[in-house]
Amino acid sequence: ATGGNTAPLADRIAQFNGMFTGETKKGEVYDLTYLPGQGVSVTRNGAPLGRVAGLDFKKALFGIWLGQKPADDGLKEGMLGR
Repeated sequence: ATGGNTAPLADRIAQFNGMFTGETKKGEVYDLTYLPGQGVSVTRNGAPLGRVAGLDFKKALFGIWLGQKPADDGLKEGMLGR
């Protein structure tokens, strides 16, 4: 999603990854929501975990699933209801 250039996002990637500590239990729900001017908001089971700033970060993150070359074509199609 970044064309292999993650350096400009390195600090924010680390910040994002730091929100996923501890064990994740079956049935837990994580929500990733982009709020213009604020960034990507992350919640677990409705409880806020944090926010990562930047439209560039949002594009890179969401591009993993919804970009031109998603990590999983089937998942992209399912997320888009196709």
